[in-house]
Amino acid sequence: DSSAGMTTRVFCFGFFCFVSLFAFVLGESLYASTNGLDNEICGDYDTPCSLVNAIEIAKPNDSVLLFPGTYYEDTISINEKSLSISGMDGGTVTLTTSRDSSTPQKLFHVTNSNL
Repeated sequence: DSSAGMTTRVFCFGFFCFVSLFAFVLGESLYASTNGLDNEICGDYDTPCSLVNAIEIAKPNDSVLLFPGTYYEDTISINEKSLSISGMDGGTVTLTTSRDSSTPQKLFHVTNSNL
């Protein structure tokens, strides 16, 4: 029956549109580790980025997932991106400056963002 075939095609197209929109709204997940890479092809679970690189290559609405560990960074800049940054794998994530801890330093610089 041609009407059943048409219904199936419309349903499949509608489902594809819904999944595409859902992925766009949620963004992608980028992984970062304390010994992550600083290149454009990092970001998956097996080849995580450095924290700064993951934030730099992230697109709006992406999530940056941090492997457990201590991240030594001078300043992390997030400019005009809506990002989610969180730890993963049930471990502890510590963000700190690599400078002498006796002098307070700015760790994050967030500009016009929905962090």
